[in-house]
Amino acid sequence: MSTHATGGYETRTWDERTLDGEKWDWNAWGQNPTLVLTRASVTNTFQGGIEGEGTAEYLMTYRPDGACTYIGYERIDGRVGGRSGSFVIQHAGTFEGAGSQPIGPSCLAPARAI
Repeated sequence: MSTHATGGYETRTWDERTLDGEKWDWNAWGQNPTLVLTRASVTNTFQGGIEGEGTAEYLMTYRPDGACTYIGYERIDGRVGGRSGSFVIQHAGTFEGAGSQPIGPSCLAPARAI
C-alpha cells in the first residue's frame, strides 16, 4: 500500500561549503567557473500532506558550464496521512543556473518508519 501526499516546504537553513570547508559563493564561482564539489546541510519545514521538519545532506558537483548535479538524503520527522514518525527521502537530479528548479527523481529510501 502506498500513500500520496501533496504540499509545500520552506527551506529554513542552507549551509553549503566546499570540501575544503570554505563557504560556497555562487556569484564568485560564476566569474571563474571550474569543476567544484560542495556539501550542503539543509533544514526544511513541510506543510500540507506532510507536516514536519526535514534535515538533509547533499553532495553537489558544479560544472564549468553552470549546471549542477546533486544527490542527497533527507530525514523527515513529522506526520503523513495521520501517521507520525520519521522517514528518509533520497534526492537526486540536475539543475542549471541560480534559482532554477531541480529536475530528477526523489524517492523514499529504504528505511523503516520510527
